Amino acid sequence: MITKYGDSGKRVYVYNSDATISFTESSVALTDQNTTKTGKIWLNEEGEVSKIEEYKDNVLFSKREYTYDDKNNISRNIIGYNKLFLIDVLGITHNILTYKRYDSNNVLNSGYSNKYTYNSDNYPVSRVETSNSGSVYTIEYLY
Repeated sequence: MITKYGDSGKRVYVYNSDATISFTESSVALTDQNTTKTGKIWLNEEGEVSKIEEYKDNVLFSKREYTYDDKNNISRNIIGYNKLFLIDVLGITHNILTYKRYDSNNVLNSGYSNKYTYNSDNYPVSRVETSNSGSVYTIEYLY
């Protein structure tokens, strides 16, 4: 992978027998410093990311948790979309209800919750996102 800043890296995934996915990420920043982080990803029964833990030097530095509704995600019928891995911004099959990000001390430092309005086919037509800081955003979906 290459970022918009010119940094590059590689992430290797290993599918574990406990139904989790481990990863090792090596990156080279523009400053030529090699950094490595590892992590573990938990999937729910629908194959959505439910938790991600990331470690540097075997010390937890970030944890993210997600919950989902049981309705249709806006991208559900896009052929091949469900094959993309780590679609943890929008979800794959269902819609994200809550997102929480914790720091290395397991203190919640950011997150949001969503409330959706659905059409008769259980696809969202609007979403109200409220961040932990109190900011509120409304998104409308047009089909």
